[in-house]
Amino acid sequence: MRLFHGFQRAGEVCFNPSQCVHAVRNTCLTISLTHNYVDASNLPDVLGDAVRSLNEELLPMAAALGPKKVIKLLARSLHVKQAALSKVLRALPKLFAPAALEQVLQAACAPEGSSTEAAAAVEALLRPPLERMGQPDGVLPQLVDAATRLVAALELHGSKRVAGTKGEAEGGG
Repeated sequence: MRLFHGFQRAGEVCFNPSQCVHAVRNTCLTISLTHNYVDASNLPDVLGDAVRSLNEELLPMAAALGPKKVIKLLARSLHVKQAALSKVLRALPKLFAPAALEQVLQAACAPEGSSTEAAAAVEALLRPPLERMGQPDGVLPQLVDAATRLVAALELHGSKRVAGTKGEAEGGG
């Protein structure tokens, strides 16, 4: 492991790559702006974190609290209606399927106004990680499996009824 040490002065910016362990000691009043981003270099790690979050946080929460309470708690903390949250959660397995990510890849590779060369460069960067993630032992099948188990645990499978509500339709909540 390499260790970097330095001093950051007023007006300077420090960039830490994804998953770069770092520590900061402020010697005076400072302002920190953090922005987590996803790109071709860290997409498998970000999706792996999502698998861990589903398996180690949301699924145990659903088992401990029950589906109605989890939906209500998540909707309240996210400031969304229960019906809208349920609809998104129900769609997660399809959103993480390779075919859906392929559509995202195509849109990323050919944004409006981009050149053919730029689209080819983005395609070359994104295609290999997407193909690796879609392998049977890759993160995409794990993510689809965890999302499918969450939908079942929250009792959202195929039903238009929203867990935690009294028969509200999709638009209610």
